[in-house]
Formats: sequence, C-alpha cells, structure tokens
Amino acid sequence: MLKQVHLNTLGNRLLFLRQSTQLTLQRLAKQTGLSSSNLSRYEKDEVKPTADAIVTLCTFYQITTDWLLLGPQQSKTQPETLTVFDSDLQKMIGILQQLMLGGDPDLRGWAKIQFQKAFNDYYTAAAEKKHQA
Repeated sequence: MLKQVHLNTLGNRLLFLRQSTQLTLQRLAKQTGLSSSNLSRYEKDEVKPTADAIVTLCTFYQITTDWLLLGPQQSKTQPETLTVFDSDLQKMIGILQQLMLGGDPDLRGWAKIQFQKAFNDYYTAAAEKKHQA
C-alpha cells in the first residue's frame, strides 16, 4: 500500500528522498559524508542544513536546490514521480536507484551497460527520441 507523503517541509522532502531510494540514515551518511545524526535532525525539521549540506544532498539525489528548498509547488523543476503498484517492479527500481545513486562509479557504469544490453531495443528507441527532441 502506498503511503501519502506531504512534501510541505524541507525535512519531509529529505525523508521522502531517502525513503524512495531505500537508504538507511547510516548508509546515506556513509555515501554523502554527512553525519547520520545531522541527517536525522534535518528530516525532523529540528535544524536547517548548512549550504554545503544542501549542495551535497542535491548532488547526491540529482535534484535542484530549488526543489529541495522551496518544494514541488513553488519549484519550477520537479523530479519525476512514479507510482508503482507491482512489488517486483518496486524492488527492481529500488535496486537500480541504489546502484545509480551510490558512490561507486564502476558499479554505476556496470549497471548502465547491463541495462543497455538487456533492453537494447528500448534503450536505442529512447535515445533516438531524445535526440530528435
């Protein structure tokens, strides 16, 4: 069952991003270099992150500072949202997100190559469509 998520505060947006990538606070801390206690306090809206922390988190999640600071209603750029009801597909997307957002560039490259090999026809069609746009 999908949970209703309110993105009305910076903390809620950070919590949403972490949970949607299926990361623990400890894993996120390790991958970003930020302390898990600070990350927890940011998510609870107990303290505001520093400018450096905001840049680190936006880079890690590949989102704009505009979206993180202002929220989706006031931001000009919104991350794409995807509602997935199939549990197997949810697991696959979660694994892909972890691979792509993780800090290992070799693993990220491997995942891209494997995805392209497995879905070559779709990958090629999507690349051509993007090139034509």
